[in-house]
Amino acid sequence: QLASGDGARRSLSWLGRTLGLDAAALGRLVASFPPVVGLEPARLAASHAFLASEAGEAAAAAALVRYPQLLSVSVEANLRPTADYLRSLGVDVGRVVRSHAITLDLSLEANLKPTVSFLQREGVEELGRVLSSQPSLLSLSTQSSLAPKCDFL
Repeated sequence: QLASGDGARRSLSWLGRTLGLDAAALGRLVASFPPVVGLEPARLAASHAFLASEAGEAAAAAALVRYPQLLSVSVEANLRPTADYLRSLGVDVGRVVRSHAITLDLSLEANLKPTVSFLQREGVEELGRVLSSQPSLLSLSTQSSLAPKCDFL
């Protein structure tokens, strides 16, 4: 869903209005993720609405400013299934959105499930609580980061 020239103006207007960005902040957002200019406002609104439903309006806006690439991620194919999986583990998804929202863009099969399996094999107790407070653990490589640390401990 790419925007035309008028669509790009509508997208930028939507971003500024919805996320509360002035021209300078909007420029920084576009500089950090240029494809956002080409996304239709409906797509932007869907990502924002999903994150807001999980963590509230202010947290959603802050997450999208920090991780604007989430605006291009499909709610139905990616964000919702990832949030549902995390919730099934007892993770507070709202807390994830507030602290490390990019976690929701990680692949379930390639990243999240292998990392969760590794942590379970290592005997991490209260996994939901741990991942709610440190969701960035899910973005670490099991081979090059987590396993060596666990071996050291």
